[in-house]
Amino acid sequence: KMGVQIGVDSSSFSGRTFLKRLFVQKGTWGFGLQGTYLSTKGSDSNILMLLTGLNGGISYGSISPSVSYAYAPNLACGVRLNYTGADGVVDEALFDLMNDGLSFPLSGLKMSMRSVGVSLFHRFWMGLDDRGRCALFLDGVLSASRSRLYLGGYTDTRRYALSLCPGFEVFV
Repeated sequence: KMGVQIGVDSSSFSGRTFLKRLFVQKGTWGFGLQGTYLSTKGSDSNILMLLTGLNGGISYGSISPSVSYAYAPNLACGVRLNYTGADGVVDEALFDLMNDGLSFPLSGLKMSMRSVGVSLFHRFWMGLDDRGRCALFLDGVLSASRSRLYLGGYTDTRRYALSLCPGFEVFV
């Protein structure tokens, strides 16, 4: 039954104890899909008084499917794939450094970025209520990605990271 006590964690540092409550049962599969899309255009815009008369636009999109498996109560391993794309164009603008002779016109500037990545994660949940609906979690994530940026020329980037990501999860 979700939310039942499955043990007690105690801290030798503070002497406090925390009830371990079931949030995810052993053998549970998890599937997820996360996405973002943003598009904006502007005409005769100003940015921090450095870029004036800006005409252009940008679009950004990202999608991340994931799958995980709970190999023990409140413990799971999983994999997440990620694809990100962005395109932008500056039709016309004036880059002004607010000094005589230090202003540069910009026009026909195009940008494109594509990125693919994969992440392996391990998740630990700490159930908070006796109904098994709310929990804190901590992800340990090992990720790798490859990006290609076009801004007048191509730049390829590879990135590897190891990170800890805390969060809060609720079953509605």
